[in-house]
Amino acid sequence: MALRRRGRTAVAALLLLAAALSSCRGPYPSSLRFGYRWDDHGNVVIAYPICPGYKVSGADIIIRVQHGEKSSFKTLWSARRAASSVVAQGLFTVGTPDSFSNGVTPLAKALPKGFYVGVDEISPTGRKSSKGDWMDQAIRPSSPLKPE
Repeated sequence: MALRRRGRTAVAALLLLAAALSSCRGPYPSSLRFGYRWDDHGNVVIAYPICPGYKVSGADIIIRVQHGEKSSFKTLWSARRAASSVVAQGLFTVGTPDSFSNGVTPLAKALPKGFYVGVDEISPTGRKSSKGDWMDQAIRPSSPLKPE
């Protein structure tokens, strides 16, 4: 358990460094890429690049559903209220109760091959915003992140 916390803390520190070196002071990049990996239990762990002072307040997993020529979006998982400072800094596990204290839409089944992740954040001044990214489970990182 202690190794897992140290590993998460190290990843959170890397996220903060990456955010600090990105465009946090100026206009945000038009394409913000999230990091992701799979933990030892097969859960998707999201590493959201967040600017210093901002906090993650919630997250969603959404898919596009085709209805003939029209399409709509369906929420597969939704959660609010970061359960720890590590989650508030952008590192969370999809579908597990230890990341967010309010599971709005629980994850009912395995995630599909591809899905959108949406993250809600709050700035130091209280301004709320959201960003999203596409995750493709066919593209898996070559080596999992390991604790020191």
